[in-house]
Amino acid sequence: MRFIAVFWVLCFCTAQTFCAPLFEFTTHRAGISFRPADTGTAVDGKIPGTERSGLELQRRPGCDSIEVWTEQRPKLPVADELEFTLKGFLTANHGVRNPVLRLKDAKGELIQSWTAPLPESGEFERKFIVSIPGWSKRIGSPVNTPVSFSSIYLACDKTAGDGKIFLESLEYRVKGELPKVCFVSDTPMNLLHSIGDTPQLRLENGGTEPSFISGGIRVFDADSNPVAAQELKGEIPPGGSLAVPLAGPFDRWGIWYADYDLATRNGLKLNGRLSFAKMPNAGKPAEQSFIFGVAGGTGPLGWKPHLALGVNGLRVNPGWNHIQPREGIWSWEGHDRTFADRNAAGFASLYILTPPPAWLADKDSDSKIFNPQMKVNQLLPERNALRTFLQRFATRYKGKVEFYVIGNEPDLVGFWNFSEEEYLKMLEISYRTIKAADPDALVMNGGISSLYSQTPKAAPENRRLHPTIMRRILKEGNIDIFNYHGHGPIHNYWSCLDEMRKEGILNKFPWYSGETGVSLRDSAGVLEPGKPINPITIRKKQAEIIHEKVSIAKALGARGYTLWVLWDLQNWPEDHPEKYGALEPDGQPNTVFPVYANVIRHLQATRPDRIFAEGGLFACGYTRNAGGYIVSCWNDDGNQPGRPVIFTGVTGAAEKIDLFGNITPLAVQEGVCTFVVTCEPCFLRFPSQSETPGFHTPLTGDMASISAGKNGSLKFKLKNPFNRKLTASLAFAYPEHLTGPATRSVVLAPKAETGVSIPIAAAPGFISLPQNPTGVRISLALGDSAPISFVYPVIGKIMLTRGADEGAPQFVLDRADQIYSYAISGPEQDLIWRGPEDLSAEVRLAVKDRTFEIQVEVTDDIHIQPYTGSTVWNGDSIQIGLKLSSQPRAWHFILAMLPDGKPQVTCDSRGSGAFDWAAAAAELDLAVSRDEGAKLTRYRLNIPFDAIGLTPADAAEGFRFNLMVNDNDGPKRESCISVAPSLNTSKNDALYPVICFQ
Repeated sequence: MRFIAVFWVLCFCTAQTFCAPLFEFTTHRAGISFRPADTGTAVDGKIPGTERSGLELQRRPGCDSIEVWTEQRPKLPVADELEFTLKGFLTANHGVRNPVLRLKDAKGELIQSWTAPLPESGEFERKFIVSIPGWSKRIGSPVNTPVSFSSIYLACDKTAGDGKIFLESLEYRVKGELPKVCFVSDTPMNLLHSIGDTPQLRLENGGTEPSFISGGIRVFDADSNPVAAQELKGEIPPGGSLAVPLAGPFDRWGIWYADYDLATRNGLKLNGRLSFAKMPNAGKPAEQSFIFGVAGGTGPLGWKPHLALGVNGLRVNPGWNHIQPREGIWSWEGHDRTFADRNAAGFASLYILTPPPAWLADKDSDSKIFNPQMKVNQLLPERNALRTFLQRFATRYKGKVEFYVIGNEPDLVGFWNFSEEEYLKMLEISYRTIKAADPDALVMNGGISSLYSQTPKAAPENRRLHPTIMRRILKEGNIDIFNYHGHGPIHNYWSCLDEMRKEGILNKFPWYSGETGVSLRDSAGVLEPGKPINPITIRKKQAEIIHEKVSIAKALGARGYTLWVLWDLQNWPEDHPEKYGALEPDGQPNTVFPVYANVIRHLQATRPDRIFAEGGLFACGYTRNAGGYIVSCWNDDGNQPGRPVIFTGVTGAAEKIDLFGNITPLAVQEGVCTFVVTCEPCFLRFPSQSETPGFHTPLTGDMASISAGKNGSLKFKLKNPFNRKLTASLAFAYPEHLTGPATRSVVLAPKAETGVSIPIAAAPGFISLPQNPTGVRISLALGDSAPISFVYPVIGKIMLTRGADEGAPQFVLDRADQIYSYAISGPEQDLIWRGPEDLSAEVRLAVKDRTFEIQVEVTDDIHIQPYTGSTVWNGDSIQIGLKLSSQPRAWHFILAMLPDGKPQVTCDSRGSGAFDWAAAAAELDLAVSRDEGAKLTRYRLNIPFDAIGLTPADAAEGFRFNLMVNDNDGPKRESCISVAPSLNTSKNDALYPVICFQ
């Protein structure tokens, strides 16, 4: 890491009129309301006679007003006077009388500003002057700052004919200073396309007074490691700017995050984060043997992000109601332009059939609602209207729309609140109509969100799912391609696809991974133990999962993959707080952007060849059309984070390509290449390979465990992949408090596997928990091959020697790194964990009279538990996981105090089929009490050994234990705090601590 202090003597650029952009008018960023609702439509369009983009508003007779708004309400600087400039274009007969700028103060009070009437046609520019003192005087009370932008309101002449209004931009400047920080780049996404480019920030002053700025900048890499720090100070005149080169090193492909903390002499604070990426520029869509797609509109940057990524397929979701807004109207212009632009750019189009306009809905829609309890406003299309619409649509766009997607996630009642039969009939009508009009078009079902072979019993009772619809779609066959989504972490995605593969589903039809991503929230839940938990590291984990998902989809023969989503959604953050996007709402890249581009760059023009390993260790092989071979690999096995592998029969060179595209040569000796696969996915490329290489795992084993002050062993298996006898040479380097032999040699017969046990001893001070395990570094050489080095984790067993009421707790839960938050940002900011007084716990364990005792004292400022039955985990509750070595699966119990004060234990996973769920839960003894004055909830659970089949061998060898406390302070389950990760996500018991006793 390099820290450089730089004190800048600032040189000004020529002062100029400068306005800061406030709002870009696109359907991606704006909400649009026509009054009445069916008197207009909105699309992204080009300003006539220019290449500039804007929001195209098509106003029809009867429209008396249009409002363009945003839920985000960007805040404005505190100033006495603000000047706003609205730019756009008008066609003849536009019908708008005059625009009104609407702001809101900090308490939501409306502030309005009027301007001169608009011209009859052509480009226009109108200014609004807002005096905060003047408005305070007008309303007779102070304006509560900061003030935020709310909307542009356009009053219309309802008697005017059809006309169009193009809104291009809204800018502002203030009376006073207006400093701003931005990144210097030829692209608006903060991208640099040459490794040698020096990243620079630019400080601007958009105000009317000079700005004297001082402060610091710190830069972090994708792993949140600090890269550089520098100080700056100086003066920027009105309309001036200053370039600030960033200290490096930045000599590789990757992404960095620059945090700035600045202040002006007048006390204005300027702090925030800018991200920038170095990545090759694709410049054009990938070839289309496999669709690398993206969901989401073009946004304010047009095709620039798509071309930089190299995506070749775009999902279109413009809405049926835009084409047929009312009877007698067919509005094709926006769609004609959209498909023409996409075809010209080389993008395939995936058109989603959306719900109909209200006037074309089935007259009996309300009576056909499947679940009236669901608060979703859905319309069922009238069948003849559906036929007419699709016949005309598919005929008009024959050869221009390659894929049709009929609806979205019909297995979820939230998207299809009608019967399965109604969906299947709609699918049949759609398929037959589209294929009759365009036989070459490919029809897909609405993407299935997940599989329901393991659906909790409560879900069908709540009528939130259509659990059998997928198999009914496959049986009836009114599709060309089966469409599956599968959001979430890689273990969810893989397990569902693996189940479908084993059932033969993926072979019955071609299939498409039609919309899949992973949220920041879910990515945080599977972050590797020991990694710092912050937005940067979580974004990297999110990007890693995208690499893995695309690799699996292609390896399993998918027709394509559509990333959800290009942009983090900004309009309705309360519905999407999880953040799926590759671009931030302001257009900055996050780690997903360069990583997805890297996957496209290396997997395009390849053919799936073989899956070498799956489940924990993944290795997927592909043949390159231009020659050579490439493998996508990663390790998802918590028992052995670093997995040594051997490739044999390698022709020529080998190289590793990391997440961002940086290349490292690998040693190849006599056709053998050794490599350690870690949790970070990468590509291995063999440029001269013409045949499938051999793949072998020379060392396998489970995570070792040992009690402090005791002796134990490392147990693993060595495998000889060769047809000759050889010697495996092992060298060991031990961490503090752990000792053992320095070396060991093992003679391996040809193609043989041999068990190895290495004695180790743990000193009394040895501590190693699964969420951040220490380990023994092993160097392994097979015969004359180059040695490979990796860490073999060793965790410390926790020995129970006393009663639960005695001494200190075994686990104290009071740290931020133990928290998993379900509230990420935006409107839920108040739900984020505020410290131990908000939620914390002490956990004490003991054994007495063949009973395992668990005592938990929870500090919780607000106790909320309105639920009963199997849904109590949504309220304040405790979840426990126990994995006995003698049983194939883990036990999962949920503890709660019900609304009537009675305790409840439920079981949602049993160790083996020999046990009855309900009977096991009934044998457990739970007591719960709440001390409202002390803000304490106390749980005491006694688990008889026989209830769960806990044997003396389990006790002596040790069993896995985890405990999680759920917190609900009213609106929702906002967070949980746990002994170890994954009880609320993957339930990977390899990450749980080991408990043992005599």
